[in-house]
Amino acid sequence: MTRLTLNPGLPKRTNALRTLEDQMAGLNDMYWLIRAANQDFVSRGSADEKLLSYVKAPVLSHLDITRSELISAVPDIELRMRHMMLVSAVSYHEDYIATALEAFLILNPSNTTTSSIKIKLSDVPATGFTKDEIRNKVISSMIDDIISSRYKERFDRIAKLIRNVSGNDIRNNWTDDSLGAAPFEARNCVIHSAGHADARAVVELSWFFPGLNEGALLPLDEASLWRLLGALRDMARIIDLGIRKKT
Repeated sequence: MTRLTLNPGLPKRTNALRTLEDQMAGLNDMYWLIRAANQDFVSRGSADEKLLSYVKAPVLSHLDITRSELISAVPDIELRMRHMMLVSAVSYHEDYIATALEAFLILNPSNTTTSSIKIKLSDVPATGFTKDEIRNKVISSMIDDIISSRYKERFDRIAKLIRNVSGNDIRNNWTDDSLGAAPFEARNCVIHSAGHADARAVVELSWFFPGLNEGALLPLDEASLWRLLGALRDMARIIDLGIRKKT
């Protein structure tokens, strides 16, 4: 996984970024542990020997297969694992955005940034909302608008928000909006079409997966996964740099 290099002596990471990087490290550990286990399993015994000869209960009851059957299954198992890792990484990244921006906006109230909120009359308490409650609803609305925006526009919208609120300009630190959108587009294929490319994915991801055809299982190999996860982490680190300069 690539790693964005930042200059030394910068303010400390936010707690939100620490959490994200710990989560990403956990995904990395899980991946290599499973790869190591698969490698160990397929190196044992004869082709017809069942795994029950060296796998103990209760796992034993779920692995009543031969070594040759495992060897055949491993590529698909590891591909599916990469799909699931991507879904988790995108979820962690979006949680980071929501958590980090909320803390940033609470600590740095802006007199120029506006946002509309929708409230049902039945949800308005008899005593009305306090200033803090209104502020929190406005902040939630601003963050929801960003999270629901088009993937290629998301980083730009975050950068504009940070610049408007604090004057910190992070836009030039990340300019590859196609790569920035790719993890989210790929995630959509996994959760909405069982990992198979739909028509939208063919349009949005053919540059990343050359020759991608509609209906094909998304060919998320190791190098592609690390590139997508690296993009998620690097975007978060750039956002964090803009947020923590003032806070």
